[in-house]
Amino acid sequence: MFTPAPAELILKLEELIPEFAQEKYKESIATMLWMSMDLKHQHRVYKSSITLTTEEVKKLFGRVSNFKDLNRMDHGRYFTVHRFSNYTGDPEQDYTNGYEPRPWLKAILNEYLEQHVGVEFRDGRGRKVKPLTTFSGFDARGNRTTRWNGVQVTNLIPVKLENLQIMEKRFARMLDALREHQLPKKYESSYGSTVEQYLNLNKQIKTLIRQATHFGGSPIQYVQSNTGRLYAHGINLQSCKTQIKQAALAGCHEYDIEACHLTIMNQMAERHGVLCPSISFYTAHKTNIRTELAQTLAADKNAIKRALNAMAYGAKESLHESDSIPQILGIEKASKLYSTDFYRSLKSDISKAVKVILKKHLLSKKRFINAVGKELIVMKGKNKLELSKIRPHTKMAHLIQGVEAQVLEITARAFPNQLLLLQHDGFATKERIDTGKLVQTIEAQTGFRLTFNEEKIEFPDPEFDDDFVSINTKLEYPKKVNINNGLDVFWESLWTTVGVGRGDLLPAFPIPLPEGGFDF
Repeated sequence: MFTPAPAELILKLEELIPEFAQEKYKESIATMLWMSMDLKHQHRVYKSSITLTTEEVKKLFGRVSNFKDLNRMDHGRYFTVHRFSNYTGDPEQDYTNGYEPRPWLKAILNEYLEQHVGVEFRDGRGRKVKPLTTFSGFDARGNRTTRWNGVQVTNLIPVKLENLQIMEKRFARMLDALREHQLPKKYESSYGSTVEQYLNLNKQIKTLIRQATHFGGSPIQYVQSNTGRLYAHGINLQSCKTQIKQAALAGCHEYDIEACHLTIMNQMAERHGVLCPSISFYTAHKTNIRTELAQTLAADKNAIKRALNAMAYGAKESLHESDSIPQILGIEKASKLYSTDFYRSLKSDISKAVKVILKKHLLSKKRFINAVGKELIVMKGKNKLELSKIRPHTKMAHLIQGVEAQVLEITARAFPNQLLLLQHDGFATKERIDTGKLVQTIEAQTGFRLTFNEEKIEFPDPEFDDDFVSINTKLEYPKKVNINNGLDVFWESLWTTVGVGRGDLLPAFPIPLPEGGFDF
Protein backbone atom coordinates (compact mmCIF):
# COMPACT_ATOMS: atom_id res chain seq x y z
CA MET A 1 0.00 0.00 0.00
CA PHE A 2 1.19 3.49 -0.86
CA THR A 3 0.43 6.55 1.24
CA PRO A 4 -0.91 9.05 -1.30
CA ALA A 5 0.79 12.44 -1.52
CA PRO A 6 -1.08 15.30 0.18
CA ALA A 7 -3.31 17.28 -2.19
CA GLU A 8 -1.42 20.46 -1.22
CA LEU A 9 1.84 18.94 -2.50
CA ILE A 10 0.24 18.16 -5.85
CA LEU A 11 -0.99 21.76 -6.03
CA LYS A 12 2.53 22.98 -5.23
CA LEU A 13 3.94 20.84 -8.06
CA GLU A 14 1.31 22.21 -10.44
CA GLU A 15 2.15 25.75 -9.34
CA LEU A 16 5.90 25.47 -9.86
CA ILE A 17 6.28 22.99 -12.74
CA PRO A 18 4.72 24.23 -15.97
CA GLU A 19 2.41 21.69 -17.61
CA PHE A 20 2.49 19.41 -14.58
CA ALA A 21 -1.25 19.90 -14.19
CA GLN A 22 -1.68 18.13 -17.54
CA GLU A 23 0.43 15.11 -16.56
CA LYS A 24 -1.80 12.01 -16.75
CA TYR A 25 -0.02 10.35 -13.80
CA LYS A 26 0.66 13.44 -11.70
CA GLU A 27 -0.77 11.80 -8.55
CA SER A 28 1.57 8.82 -8.99
CA ILE A 29 4.57 11.10 -9.53
CA ALA A 30 3.67 13.03 -6.39
CA THR A 31 3.23 9.77 -4.46
CA MET A 32 6.72 8.60 -5.48
CA LEU A 33 8.12 11.95 -4.36
CA TRP A 34 6.24 11.65 -1.07
CA MET A 35 7.72 8.16 -0.52
CA SER A 36 11.17 9.76 -0.31
CA MET A 37 10.12 11.03 3.14
CA ASP A 38 9.33 7.51 4.38
CA LEU A 39 12.22 5.44 5.77
CA LYS A 40 10.40 2.25 4.82
CA HIS A 41 10.93 3.11 1.15
CA GLN A 42 14.56 4.27 1.39
CA HIS A 43 16.87 2.36 -0.94
CA ARG A 44 19.64 0.65 1.02
CA VAL A 45 22.27 1.18 -1.70
CA TYR A 46 21.19 4.47 -3.31
CA LYS A 47 20.63 6.50 -0.17
CA SER A 48 18.85 9.45 -1.82
CA SER A 49 16.48 7.14 -3.66
CA ILE A 50 13.38 5.09 -2.99
CA THR A 51 13.09 1.40 -3.72
CA LEU A 52 10.21 0.09 -5.86
CA THR A 53 9.71 -3.33 -7.38
CA THR A 54 8.50 -3.71 -10.95
CA GLU A 55 5.08 -4.74 -9.61
CA GLU A 56 4.88 -1.59 -7.49
CA VAL A 57 5.73 0.59 -10.49
CA LYS A 58 2.93 -1.16 -12.39
CA LYS A 59 0.48 -0.42 -9.56
CA LEU A 60 1.34 3.26 -9.75
CA PHE A 61 1.44 3.70 -13.53
CA GLY A 62 -0.47 0.76 -15.00
CA ARG A 63 2.58 -0.38 -16.96
CA VAL A 64 6.32 0.16 -16.54
CA SER A 65 6.39 1.66 -20.05
CA ASN A 66 4.01 4.41 -18.90
CA PHE A 67 6.54 5.51 -16.29
CA LYS A 68 9.38 5.37 -18.82
CA ASP A 69 7.37 7.49 -21.26
CA LEU A 70 6.64 10.30 -18.80
CA ASN A 71 10.17 10.16 -17.32
CA ARG A 72 11.54 10.60 -20.83
CA MET A 73 14.85 12.45 -20.36
CA ASP A 74 18.20 10.63 -20.30
CA HIS A 75 18.75 11.46 -16.64
CA GLY A 76 15.03 11.38 -15.85
CA ARG A 77 12.50 14.14 -16.20
CA TYR A 78 11.21 13.60 -12.68
CA PHE A 79 13.44 10.82 -11.30
CA THR A 80 16.96 9.62 -11.95
CA VAL A 81 16.78 5.82 -12.21
CA HIS A 82 19.74 4.01 -10.64
CA ARG A 83 20.12 0.48 -11.94
CA PHE A 84 19.19 -2.68 -10.06
CA SER A 85 21.37 -5.68 -9.26
CA ASN A 86 20.12 -9.27 -9.22
CA TYR A 87 23.51 -10.91 -9.64
CA THR A 88 23.96 -12.71 -6.33
CA GLY A 89 20.56 -14.28 -5.75
CA ASP A 90 20.82 -13.19 -2.10
CA PRO A 91 17.86 -10.98 -1.09
CA GLU A 92 20.10 -8.94 1.16
CA GLN A 93 22.75 -8.24 -1.46
CA ASP A 94 20.48 -7.87 -4.50
CA TYR A 95 18.47 -4.69 -4.88
CA THR A 96 15.84 -3.04 -7.06
CA ASN A 97 16.13 0.10 -9.15
CA GLY A 98 16.62 3.26 -7.12
CA TYR A 99 14.38 6.21 -8.01
CA GLU A 100 15.96 9.51 -6.98
CA PRO A 101 13.85 12.68 -7.29
CA ARG A 102 15.42 15.24 -9.62
CA PRO A 103 16.82 18.40 -8.00
CA TRP A 104 13.78 20.49 -8.88
CA LEU A 105 11.44 17.93 -7.32
CA LYS A 106 13.52 17.80 -4.15
CA ALA A 107 13.52 21.59 -3.97
CA ILE A 108 9.75 21.77 -4.37
CA LEU A 109 9.27 19.10 -1.71
CA ASN A 110 11.55 21.00 0.69
CA GLU A 111 9.62 24.21 0.04
CA TYR A 112 6.35 22.41 0.73
CA LEU A 113 7.70 20.86 3.95
CA GLU A 114 8.93 24.25 5.17
CA GLN A 115 5.42 25.62 4.73
CA HIS A 116 3.72 22.58 6.32
CA VAL A 117 5.91 21.58 9.27
CA GLY A 118 5.06 18.08 10.48
CA VAL A 119 3.01 17.06 7.46
CA GLU A 120 5.44 14.26 6.53
CA PHE A 121 4.78 12.71 9.93
CA ARG A 122 1.09 12.16 9.25
CA ASP A 123 -0.64 9.31 7.44
CA GLY A 124 -2.93 9.53 4.41
CA ARG A 125 -5.82 10.55 6.66
CA GLY A 126 -3.88 13.32 8.33
CA ARG A 127 -3.41 11.41 11.58
CA LYS A 128 -0.17 11.91 13.50
CA VAL A 129 2.24 9.01 12.97
CA LYS A 130 4.00 7.71 16.07
CA PRO A 131 7.76 7.07 16.02
CA LEU A 132 8.70 3.49 15.14
CA THR A 133 9.65 1.08 17.92
CA THR A 134 13.27 1.34 19.08
CA PHE A 135 14.31 -2.03 17.65
CA SER A 136 12.96 -3.49 14.43
CA GLY A 137 11.42 -6.93 14.72
CA PHE A 138 13.27 -7.92 11.54
CA ASP A 139 16.99 -8.01 10.83
CA ALA A 140 18.75 -6.87 7.66
CA ARG A 141 17.97 -10.18 5.95
CA GLY A 142 14.27 -9.81 6.69
CA ASN A 143 14.27 -12.53 9.35
CA ARG A 144 12.30 -12.07 12.55
CA THR A 145 14.48 -11.35 15.56
CA THR A 146 13.85 -11.07 19.29
CA ARG A 147 17.43 -10.40 20.33
CA TRP A 148 16.74 -6.94 21.76
CA ASN A 149 13.32 -7.68 23.25
CA GLY A 150 12.92 -6.14 26.68
CA VAL A 151 15.85 -3.73 26.27
CA GLN A 152 14.76 -0.26 27.39
CA VAL A 153 16.26 2.36 25.10
CA THR A 154 14.34 5.40 23.90
CA ASN A 155 13.01 5.64 20.35
CA LEU A 156 12.66 9.43 20.69
CA ILE A 157 15.95 11.13 21.55
CA PRO A 158 15.59 14.50 23.32
CA VAL A 159 17.59 17.12 21.43
CA LYS A 160 18.46 20.78 21.81
CA LEU A 161 16.32 22.31 19.07
CA GLU A 162 17.86 25.77 19.47
CA ASN A 163 21.31 24.32 18.79
CA LEU A 164 20.13 22.65 15.59
CA GLN A 165 18.68 25.98 14.46
CA ILE A 166 22.04 27.64 15.10
CA MET A 167 23.75 24.94 13.02
CA GLU A 168 21.29 25.55 10.18
CA LYS A 169 22.31 29.23 10.11
CA ARG A 170 25.99 28.27 10.29
CA PHE A 171 25.68 25.99 7.26
CA ALA A 172 24.18 28.88 5.31
CA ARG A 173 27.07 31.15 6.30
CA MET A 174 29.66 28.49 5.44
CA LEU A 175 28.03 27.94 2.06
CA ASP A 176 28.12 31.68 1.33
CA ALA A 177 31.79 31.78 2.29
CA LEU A 178 32.55 28.72 0.15
CA ARG A 179 31.00 30.34 -2.91
CA GLU A 180 33.14 33.42 -2.36
CA HIS A 181 36.25 31.21 -1.91
CA GLN A 182 36.66 32.52 1.65
CA LEU A 183 35.73 29.48 3.74
CA PRO A 184 38.54 28.83 6.28
CA LYS A 185 40.45 25.62 5.55
CA LYS A 186 39.60 24.05 8.89
CA TYR A 187 35.89 24.20 8.00
CA GLU A 188 36.53 22.73 4.57
CA SER A 189 38.29 19.77 6.18
CA SER A 190 35.64 19.37 8.91
CA TYR A 191 32.44 19.97 6.95
CA GLY A 192 33.24 19.78 3.24
CA SER A 193 34.62 21.69 0.31
CA THR A 194 31.80 21.38 -2.25
CA VAL A 195 28.38 22.96 -2.59
CA GLU A 196 26.79 19.50 -2.78
CA GLN A 197 28.17 18.60 0.65
CA TYR A 198 26.59 21.68 2.21
CA LEU A 199 23.29 21.04 0.47
CA ASN A 200 23.36 17.57 2.04
CA LEU A 201 24.14 19.03 5.47
CA ASN A 202 21.26 21.44 4.96
CA LYS A 203 18.95 18.50 4.21
CA GLN A 204 20.10 16.66 7.34
CA ILE A 205 19.64 19.61 9.67
CA LYS A 206 16.25 20.63 8.24
CA THR A 207 14.93 17.08 8.61
CA LEU A 208 16.13 16.83 12.21
CA ILE A 209 14.61 20.22 13.02
CA ARG A 210 11.26 19.19 11.56
CA GLN A 211 11.38 15.92 13.50
CA ALA A 212 12.18 17.69 16.76
CA THR A 213 9.49 20.32 16.17
CA HIS A 214 6.84 17.71 15.42
CA PHE A 215 7.72 14.84 17.77
CA GLY A 216 9.53 16.74 20.51
CA GLY A 217 12.71 14.78 19.81
CA SER A 218 14.59 12.82 17.18
CA PRO A 219 12.93 9.45 16.35
CA ILE A 220 15.15 6.46 15.68
CA GLN A 221 14.79 2.75 14.94
CA TYR A 222 17.68 0.28 14.93
CA VAL A 223 17.97 -2.72 12.60
CA GLN A 224 20.40 -5.59 13.19
CA SER A 225 22.90 -6.18 10.41
CA ASN A 226 24.35 -9.58 9.45
CA THR A 227 26.99 -9.22 12.16
CA GLY A 228 24.57 -8.05 14.85
CA ARG A 229 25.62 -4.42 14.65
CA LEU A 230 22.75 -1.93 14.94
CA TYR A 231 22.14 0.51 12.10
CA ALA A 232 19.50 3.24 12.03
CA HIS A 233 18.01 4.03 8.63
CA GLY A 234 17.34 7.43 7.11
CA ILE A 235 18.45 10.78 8.53
CA ASN A 236 19.09 10.27 12.24
CA LEU A 237 21.56 11.07 15.00
CA GLN A 238 23.51 7.83 14.51
CA SER A 239 24.40 8.53 10.88
CA CYS A 240 24.33 12.34 10.63
CA LYS A 241 27.38 14.59 10.59
CA THR A 242 29.29 14.41 13.89
CA GLN A 243 28.98 18.15 14.52
CA ILE A 244 25.20 17.97 14.08
CA LYS A 245 25.06 15.17 16.67
CA GLN A 246 27.22 17.23 19.03
CA ALA A 247 24.91 20.22 18.69
CA ALA A 248 21.79 18.10 19.27
CA LEU A 249 23.21 16.30 22.33
CA ALA A 250 25.37 19.05 23.85
CA GLY A 251 25.70 18.52 27.59
CA CYS A 252 25.21 14.75 27.35
CA HIS A 253 27.95 12.14 27.73
CA GLU A 254 29.47 9.91 25.06
CA TYR A 255 31.29 6.63 25.62
CA ASP A 256 33.24 4.37 23.28
CA ILE A 257 35.37 1.26 23.75
CA GLU A 258 39.03 2.24 23.76
CA ALA A 259 40.92 0.80 20.77
CA CYS A 260 37.92 -1.46 20.34
CA HIS A 261 38.84 -3.66 17.36
CA LEU A 262 42.45 -4.37 18.28
CA THR A 263 41.67 -4.80 21.99
CA ILE A 264 39.10 -7.50 21.25
CA MET A 265 41.43 -9.19 18.76
CA ASN A 266 44.33 -9.11 21.24
CA GLN A 267 42.31 -10.70 24.05
CA MET A 268 40.92 -13.36 21.69
CA ALA A 269 44.49 -14.33 20.77
CA GLU A 270 45.57 -14.36 24.43
CA ARG A 271 42.81 -16.88 25.19
CA HIS A 272 44.62 -19.28 22.86
CA GLY A 273 48.05 -18.63 24.40
CA VAL A 274 49.34 -16.25 21.71
CA LEU A 275 50.81 -12.94 22.86
CA CYS A 276 50.89 -9.94 20.53
CA PRO A 277 53.23 -7.35 22.09
CA SER A 278 52.76 -4.71 19.36
CA ILE A 279 48.98 -4.83 19.65
CA SER A 280 49.25 -4.69 23.45
CA PHE A 281 51.62 -1.73 23.24
CA TYR A 282 49.26 0.10 20.89
CA THR A 283 46.15 -0.46 23.01
CA ALA A 284 48.04 0.78 26.10
CA HIS A 285 49.58 3.85 24.43
CA LYS A 286 47.27 4.57 21.53
CA THR A 287 47.12 8.36 22.01
CA ASN A 288 50.89 8.80 22.03
CA ILE A 289 51.35 6.46 19.07
CA ARG A 290 48.70 8.22 16.98
CA THR A 291 50.22 11.61 17.83
CA GLU A 292 53.74 10.47 16.91
CA LEU A 293 52.60 8.91 13.63
CA ALA A 294 50.55 12.01 12.79
CA GLN A 295 53.65 14.17 13.24
CA THR A 296 55.88 11.78 11.29
CA LEU A 297 53.45 11.54 8.36
CA ALA A 298 52.12 15.12 8.63
CA ALA A 299 48.64 13.59 8.84
CA ASP A 300 45.50 14.12 10.88
CA LYS A 301 45.34 12.03 14.08
CA ASN A 302 41.83 10.86 13.28
CA ALA A 303 43.05 9.66 9.88
CA ILE A 304 45.84 7.72 11.60
CA LYS A 305 43.27 6.11 13.91
CA ARG A 306 41.11 5.08 10.95
CA ALA A 307 44.10 3.67 9.07
CA LEU A 308 45.20 1.53 12.03
CA ASN A 309 41.62 0.33 12.57
CA ALA A 310 41.51 -0.61 8.89
CA MET A 311 44.49 -2.90 9.50
CA ALA A 312 42.38 -4.88 11.98
CA TYR A 313 39.92 -5.47 9.15
CA GLY A 314 42.57 -6.68 6.72
CA ALA A 315 43.53 -3.50 4.88
CA LYS A 316 46.19 -4.29 2.28
CA GLU A 317 49.69 -2.86 2.22
CA SER A 318 48.83 -1.22 -1.06
CA LEU A 319 49.48 2.04 -2.86
CA HIS A 320 46.44 1.71 -5.08
CA GLU A 321 44.23 4.74 -4.56
CA SER A 322 41.07 2.65 -4.24
CA ASP A 323 42.38 0.58 -1.30
CA SER A 324 41.58 1.47 2.30
CA ILE A 325 44.75 3.02 3.71
CA PRO A 326 45.65 5.09 0.59
CA GLN A 327 42.04 6.30 0.54
CA ILE A 328 42.36 7.46 4.15
CA LEU A 329 45.89 8.90 4.11
CA GLY A 330 46.71 9.44 0.47
CA ILE A 331 49.28 7.45 -1.46
CA GLU A 332 52.38 9.34 -0.29
CA LYS A 333 51.52 9.18 3.42
CA ALA A 334 50.42 5.56 3.13
CA SER A 335 53.85 4.74 1.69
CA LYS A 336 55.54 6.47 4.64
CA LEU A 337 53.34 4.57 7.10
CA TYR A 338 54.30 1.23 5.54
CA SER A 339 57.99 2.03 6.05
CA THR A 340 57.69 2.59 9.82
CA ASP A 341 58.84 -0.09 12.26
CA PHE A 342 55.57 0.19 14.16
CA TYR A 343 53.49 -0.62 11.10
CA ARG A 344 55.62 -3.67 10.29
CA SER A 345 55.39 -5.08 13.82
CA LEU A 346 51.67 -4.34 14.17
CA LYS A 347 50.95 -5.98 10.83
CA SER A 348 52.87 -9.08 11.91
CA ASP A 349 50.97 -9.30 15.20
CA ILE A 350 47.59 -8.90 13.50
CA SER A 351 48.41 -11.67 11.04
CA LYS A 352 49.51 -13.95 13.90
CA ALA A 353 46.36 -13.16 15.94
CA VAL A 354 43.94 -13.72 13.07
CA LYS A 355 45.54 -17.04 12.20
CA VAL A 356 45.21 -18.55 15.69
CA ILE A 357 41.75 -17.08 16.40
CA LEU A 358 40.24 -18.54 13.24
CA LYS A 359 42.01 -21.86 13.68
CA LYS A 360 40.59 -22.26 17.18
CA HIS A 361 37.11 -20.89 16.49
CA LEU A 362 34.58 -23.67 16.95
CA LEU A 363 31.96 -24.12 14.26
CA SER A 364 28.33 -24.79 15.12
CA LYS A 365 26.96 -27.47 12.79
CA LYS A 366 29.53 -26.33 10.19
CA ARG A 367 28.33 -22.75 10.53
CA PHE A 368 30.54 -19.79 11.46
CA ILE A 369 28.65 -18.08 14.32
CA ASN A 370 29.67 -14.96 16.28
CA ALA A 371 28.95 -13.84 19.85
CA VAL A 372 25.37 -12.72 19.12
CA GLY A 373 24.43 -15.82 17.16
CA LYS A 374 24.82 -14.34 13.68
CA GLU A 375 26.00 -16.72 10.96
CA LEU A 376 28.59 -15.53 8.46
CA ILE A 377 27.13 -15.88 4.96
CA VAL A 378 28.92 -14.66 1.85
CA MET A 379 27.34 -15.10 -1.56
CA LYS A 380 29.02 -15.58 -4.91
CA GLY A 381 26.46 -15.28 -7.65
CA LYS A 382 23.45 -17.19 -6.40
CA ASN A 383 25.51 -19.62 -4.37
CA LYS A 384 26.65 -19.51 -0.78
CA LEU A 385 30.43 -19.32 -0.61
CA GLU A 386 32.16 -22.15 1.24
CA LEU A 387 33.76 -21.12 4.54
CA SER A 388 37.20 -22.19 3.31
CA LYS A 389 36.96 -19.64 0.48
CA ILE A 390 35.96 -16.65 2.63
CA ARG A 391 38.78 -14.20 3.36
CA PRO A 392 40.25 -14.59 6.87
CA HIS A 393 39.74 -10.92 7.70
CA THR A 394 36.06 -11.13 6.68
CA LYS A 395 35.69 -13.88 9.27
CA MET A 396 37.64 -11.84 11.81
CA ALA A 397 35.44 -8.78 11.26
CA HIS A 398 32.36 -10.95 11.80
CA LEU A 399 33.71 -12.07 15.18
CA ILE A 400 34.81 -8.61 16.35
CA GLN A 401 31.53 -6.94 15.39
CA GLY A 402 29.64 -9.71 17.14
CA VAL A 403 31.47 -8.88 20.38
CA GLU A 404 30.77 -5.17 19.85
CA ALA A 405 27.06 -5.89 19.52
CA GLN A 406 27.11 -8.16 22.57
CA VAL A 407 28.81 -5.46 24.67
CA LEU A 408 26.30 -2.84 23.56
CA GLU A 409 23.38 -5.09 24.49
CA ILE A 410 24.87 -5.84 27.92
CA THR A 411 25.33 -2.10 28.49
CA ALA A 412 21.76 -1.29 27.52
CA ARG A 413 20.40 -3.99 29.83
CA ALA A 414 22.67 -2.89 32.70
CA PHE A 415 21.53 0.74 32.44
CA PRO A 416 17.86 0.65 31.43
CA ASN A 417 16.37 3.92 30.13
CA GLN A 418 19.73 5.70 30.49
CA LEU A 419 21.12 5.29 26.96
CA LEU A 420 20.03 7.95 24.48
CA LEU A 421 21.85 6.87 21.33
CA LEU A 422 23.40 3.54 20.36
CA GLN A 423 26.41 3.51 18.04
CA HIS A 424 28.60 0.67 16.83
CA ASP A 425 31.24 0.59 19.56
CA GLY A 426 29.77 3.18 21.90
CA PHE A 427 26.73 5.08 23.11
CA ALA A 428 25.52 8.40 24.50
CA THR A 429 23.76 9.04 27.81
CA LYS A 430 22.03 12.01 29.42
CA GLU A 431 23.82 11.53 32.74
CA ARG A 432 27.20 10.00 33.55
CA ILE A 433 27.21 6.27 34.24
CA ASP A 434 29.45 4.12 36.42
CA THR A 435 31.96 2.75 33.90
CA GLY A 436 33.67 0.73 36.63
CA LYS A 437 30.46 -1.20 37.18
CA LEU A 438 30.02 -1.57 33.41
CA VAL A 439 33.56 -2.94 32.91
CA GLN A 440 32.98 -5.55 35.62
CA THR A 441 29.57 -6.53 34.20
CA ILE A 442 30.99 -6.96 30.69
CA GLU A 443 33.95 -9.02 31.91
CA ALA A 444 31.69 -11.25 33.99
CA GLN A 445 29.42 -11.99 31.02
CA THR A 446 31.92 -12.11 28.14
CA GLY A 447 35.39 -12.60 29.57
CA PHE A 448 36.62 -9.44 27.80
CA ARG A 449 38.10 -6.65 29.91
CA LEU A 450 37.33 -3.49 27.99
CA THR A 451 37.81 0.12 29.01
CA PHE A 452 35.75 3.09 27.93
CA ASN A 453 36.65 6.58 26.85
CA GLU A 454 34.22 9.16 28.23
CA GLU A 455 33.65 12.66 26.90
CA LYS A 456 31.10 15.32 27.71
CA ILE A 457 29.53 16.37 24.42
CA GLU A 458 30.23 20.02 23.69
CA PHE A 459 28.60 22.31 21.16
CA PRO A 460 30.99 22.29 18.16
CA ASP A 461 33.25 25.08 16.96
CA PRO A 462 32.90 27.63 19.79
CA GLU A 463 35.17 29.98 17.81
CA PHE A 464 32.83 29.98 14.79
CA ASP A 465 31.51 33.54 15.19
CA ASP A 466 35.01 34.95 15.63
CA ASP A 467 36.20 33.10 12.54
CA PHE A 468 33.38 34.55 10.46
CA VAL A 469 33.38 38.16 11.71
CA SER A 470 35.77 39.35 9.01
CA ILE A 471 34.26 37.06 6.38
CA ASN A 472 30.77 38.45 6.84
CA THR A 473 31.91 41.95 5.86
CA LYS A 474 33.26 40.58 2.58
CA LEU A 475 30.11 38.75 1.54
CA GLU A 476 28.31 41.85 0.36
CA TYR A 477 27.12 40.89 -3.08
CA PRO A 478 23.73 41.77 -4.60
CA LYS A 479 21.02 39.35 -3.66
CA LYS A 480 19.04 38.01 -6.62
CA VAL A 481 15.46 39.10 -6.87
CA ASN A 482 13.27 36.19 -5.86
CA ILE A 483 10.97 35.58 -8.80
CA ASN A 484 10.36 31.89 -8.17
CA ASN A 485 7.45 31.86 -5.76
CA GLY A 486 9.68 31.65 -2.70
CA LEU A 487 11.64 28.69 -4.04
CA ASP A 488 15.08 30.16 -3.26
CA VAL A 489 16.93 26.85 -3.21
CA PHE A 490 15.29 25.63 -6.41
CA TRP A 491 17.62 27.32 -8.91
CA GLU A 492 20.62 26.79 -6.64
CA SER A 493 20.15 23.04 -6.41
CA LEU A 494 19.37 22.87 -10.12
CA TRP A 495 22.62 24.33 -11.39
CA THR A 496 24.93 23.07 -8.65
CA THR A 497 23.58 19.52 -8.58
CA VAL A 498 23.04 18.99 -12.29
CA GLY A 499 25.92 21.16 -13.47
CA VAL A 500 26.57 22.92 -16.74
CA GLY A 501 27.37 21.24 -20.01
CA ARG A 502 25.91 17.81 -19.36
CA GLY A 503 23.10 18.35 -21.83
CA ASP A 504 20.33 17.79 -19.33
CA LEU A 505 19.69 21.34 -18.12
CA LEU A 506 16.09 22.06 -18.97
CA PRO A 507 15.80 20.13 -22.26
CA ALA A 508 12.14 19.55 -23.11
CA PHE A 509 11.32 20.61 -19.56
CA PRO A 510 9.74 24.05 -19.65
CA ILE A 511 10.81 25.51 -16.30
CA PRO A 512 10.71 29.31 -16.60
CA LEU A 513 14.13 30.95 -16.70
CA PRO A 514 14.98 33.78 -14.31
CA GLU A 515 15.03 37.24 -15.89
CA GLY A 516 18.28 37.55 -17.81
CA GLY A 517 18.83 33.77 -17.77
CA PHE A 518 21.07 31.82 -15.44
CA ASP A 519 23.98 33.51 -13.71
CA PHE A 520 26.70 30.82 -13.80
